[in-house]
Amino acid sequence: MCWRIIRTTLLLILLGAVVEAVAQAPTYYEFHPQSIMTLGGGFSVSDLTQAKQQCVKFDVKPLDRDATLSTKATIELATSSQTLRQALSMDSSIDVSYLMFTGSASFSMSQENIATNDDVNLVMNFTNEYGRVGIENEQLYPFAQTLLDQHQLTEFHNQCGDQLVLIERRGASVSTIITLRSVNATAKSKLAGSLGAKVDLGVLSGDLKSTIAGEIDRAAGEGRLSIEVVSTGGQGFAALSTVVRQTTDSKTAIFEKLQAALGDYLKSFTPANAAPLGFHVGPMLNYSQSQDDLWGIEKEDRLSVLVDTYRRLYRERVDIQSILSKQDPRAGVYSEPEIDQLRALQNPVNEYLVQLAEVHRRCKAATNENLSVCELPQNKPPVPTFLEPIINPWVESLVVVDGKLLTSGQSRAIFEDPGSGEFLTRVRRRTPEAKTAAEVLKIHGRILDAALIATDEEGGNEQLRVFYPKHTRGDTLGFSGTGITIGLSGFYHAQEDLDDLSPFGAAYYYANTRECGFALDQGTWSRDQKYLSGQISLNIRDAFGQQFKYELASFQTGQRHEFEHDYYLIVDETNGPNGRFIPLEDCSGDVLRPEYNKWTKANSNAN
Repeated sequence: MCWRIIRTTLLLILLGAVVEAVAQAPTYYEFHPQSIMTLGGGFSVSDLTQAKQQCVKFDVKPLDRDATLSTKATIELATSSQTLRQALSMDSSIDVSYLMFTGSASFSMSQENIATNDDVNLVMNFTNEYGRVGIENEQLYPFAQTLLDQHQLTEFHNQCGDQLVLIERRGASVSTIITLRSVNATAKSKLAGSLGAKVDLGVLSGDLKSTIAGEIDRAAGEGRLSIEVVSTGGQGFAALSTVVRQTTDSKTAIFEKLQAALGDYLKSFTPANAAPLGFHVGPMLNYSQSQDDLWGIEKEDRLSVLVDTYRRLYRERVDIQSILSKQDPRAGVYSEPEIDQLRALQNPVNEYLVQLAEVHRRCKAATNENLSVCELPQNKPPVPTFLEPIINPWVESLVVVDGKLLTSGQSRAIFEDPGSGEFLTRVRRRTPEAKTAAEVLKIHGRILDAALIATDEEGGNEQLRVFYPKHTRGDTLGFSGTGITIGLSGFYHAQEDLDDLSPFGAAYYYANTRECGFALDQGTWSRDQKYLSGQISLNIRDAFGQQFKYELASFQTGQRHEFEHDYYLIVDETNGPNGRFIPLEDCSGDVLRPEYNKWTKANSNAN
């Protein structure tokens, strides 16, 4: 009877009160795909990865009358692996107990999402919580009670654990991890200031919604967007993944479409097919030894450092092995000295991973007074900076005014100018003395080539011209639709004249679209017609074999379009400080020397 009173009191504490302590074993654990916890199951605070025998028999008791307790839709900015776990409502205590994160069929993610300081990671979550369930009429099975009666406490702890799951929260949760790469400082600062903590999607201001939606659509169009979706479960997860992928490909209104997709997916859940969202726990039945000295915030933080270091170095080891076996496309990009440097790292990295695993094991078993065993091992092997992850090529729209390339922020202010008028008119609102202006498409990555492609409404493709960043002469391409040849061989500047140009990367003037328009009706091409049916796009291929399509224009049959300004193409050369600017002939065969000279004059001494 005494124990039943204690247990009832504990349940009331778990349901209503908050108990603070300097160091105590957690009384609540959130969802984790690798969790071994189940209602009425036992576990040990010192090792949350080890399942125990079922030592308690019990009856299940519903604790709430309402079938649905709450529905939430939130968005949050994640700035580290730890805040990413928090944003996903994924238990950090359980996560840091595992050296590697393996996930599940519906909850698998790459922890490389937290990549660089220029990236933004938004986590959008939809959650339904249903009625909770608890245990009643609980008692130890005879074999477990016998261990206690014989004072075999160590054996009881090994078989049954020291903690018991008393209450299970049930529901459904689905999240998307939205990664925007290379976000400018202004936009990132605005998002960080507004989304530093979870924000209800229903109370987002119109301005903030517009900012988020605009950044996502812009990143999708430029190839800087990646989205992962995770869920606590559900039969429709594969279909949801397909919808999310199609939404990303749409390039427009992605934020709104993602919200609709997550909301629709959540509707497929009911209390009958819900999954655990979290667990309230207490001491194991009749086991009186306190475990409070085995866990605390400092210990969890130290385990987090060990785990993050191990996972990052493990991924780098996998990359090194793949490169050395030539299964990774980076093997064909790195120089022989760089390959030798990676080869020499193999043994030091393996040895350090073994040391990390041992420190992690000792740290989990350590008490809060003995956390010195949790220190990172010394002599961590330095992984070279050139071993960077393969990131998709992406296109950034910039503006050049009178030969001067504007920054990302300055360019965006012009592109997003709400006022009317031609391109140069919008430029002059900020630079009244501007005489010329052009749009620049800057391609980031290790680019092999970029082809200008016209696609008609029936799906036929015509390659109009191709650009080679590391070549000083182009090829002559045939336009098979009409037999018209567009020449790309007329370069008029010697290589030595290009060595002192801007460090922006290899640049190509690829079209003066005021002089050269395309009409794809019935497979015809015309310089005089400034409209097209279908689309014109850049198809970009990088050194890793990745391809990316950037759409320049898309129109219906007979729709007239006037290109209001010229375009340039810049391609980054990440391995060299000196870029190249090479002019191409336009469709009329004239070399556009004036623009080239302006660019040269403005940037020849740039650092």
